[in-house]
Amino acid sequence: MTFLDVVSAAKRRAESAELTPFLGDLSLLVDYIRRRYMKVLDDYPWSFLRQDKEFQTVAPYNTGTVTTTQGSAVVVGSGTSWTSSMVGMAFLVGNAPPLRVASVQNATQLTLEDVWPTTGLAAGSGYSIAQDRYTIAPTGVPVKTILHLWNGFWQLRKVNVGHIRRADPQMSSLTTPRWYGQDAQNTVVLWPYPDQIYLHRVIYLQDVTAGFPAPLTLDTALTWGLGDPWFLVDGLLADLYLLGYQRTGAVHFNTLHQVMEGKVEELIRSLDDRDYANRYVPLDVRALPFSDAIPGDYETPFLNADQWQRVGW
Repeated sequence: MTFLDVVSAAKRRAESAELTPFLGDLSLLVDYIRRRYMKVLDDYPWSFLRQDKEFQTVAPYNTGTVTTTQGSAVVVGSGTSWTSSMVGMAFLVGNAPPLRVASVQNATQLTLEDVWPTTGLAAGSGYSIAQDRYTIAPTGVPVKTILHLWNGFWQLRKVNVGHIRRADPQMSSLTTPRWYGQDAQNTVVLWPYPDQIYLHRVIYLQDVTAGFPAPLTLDTALTWGLGDPWFLVDGLLADLYLLGYQRTGAVHFNTLHQVMEGKVEELIRSLDDRDYANRYVPLDVRALPFSDAIPGDYETPFLNADQWQRVGW
């Protein structure tokens, strides 16, 4: 189905000769159809926009020992084999605030994003370099909404970083991830930091701007996952009747506009109902418990006694 198909059908069904001038303005018609097409794609969680992906976490690197100096961002290693792949990861030492690795000079020297804020670490100190940020979608495929994220142990809850800081002020815990935040459109931040390799599975809605670009010309195919989007014909007529009412003030145009909008709504609701069965929740997800909620989060707070004490409640 193309723009031309929608325009031709609208011309056949137009109930007033007064719409003829508008039906001849192709740029106007293309704009009306494009706007409604993209809006309907964006307003509903269509199953054909769902993506089901897997990603693995990276086990922390803690080989060798380190030395730091207060006021310096340089970390010197002994027995380490650091690589540039560690840039952006978190440098963790005990309860000290984590600092990101800004650059790696060689196998035994790296630079942090900020200077070491406390007393320097003496030679022979232990450490971990852990990754908490993971890309869940390819570049150019924006993620609109994450629907499900799980790792075989938990369905991870989405929380605000501020809530995580209340449960773990230094944000330095290493264990099985239970919560996540969306750091950027295609990136999730897991917390606590993964203490080993975990296979995660994520189901998300693809943004309509990727894979469903806004059509521009009459011969552009209207890609749709539920058959041809004939609701666009009624939608175009609704828009033209509204334009006719705005231009002429004729009440019958406003009446026809409302009738056509009702038909569009009915068609979209029917498509939504038909598509609902395909918005599945995988069986292995249903069997998993949700991770505990964090105080102040939208879910019921649930922490153990030690965690309550840490957040000062």
